[in-house]
Amino acid sequence: EVNQLHAFVEEHCPPGSAILAYPYFARIYSLEHLHNPIDRPILLPWLYKEEEFLNCRQRLTQQNVPYIFYRPLSMESLQRDYPNLPIQEFRDAYNREWPRLASDYQPIWSKGGYQIWQRKH
Repeated sequence: EVNQLHAFVEEHCPPGSAILAYPYFARIYSLEHLHNPIDRPILLPWLYKEEEFLNCRQRLTQQNVPYIFYRPLSMESLQRDYPNLPIQEFRDAYNREWPRLASDYQPIWSKGGYQIWQRKH
């Protein structure tokens, strides 16, 4: 999957392209020489306020960011890895924020745990 993601980047995203990796996949910025359009290396629901998600969506629009690289989160894995995480609050925030963030995008590719969403024209 990662090799196919890399092939997509090579074909569609020149070095320095602004791409949002959501909710976290920060290493893609350095590995693929991409630019993070927001001020945060990650944007996790529950950890950040609703206002920060609204600011992120505004930046995506202002900068006309063409793609979101999305890695859906497994609530079971999160709960196992972070047993003190209030999983229901996190799930609620995740289910609220992702549809808002992706509302101007559509899925164009999915493989394994990775998805690419493209800005709607």
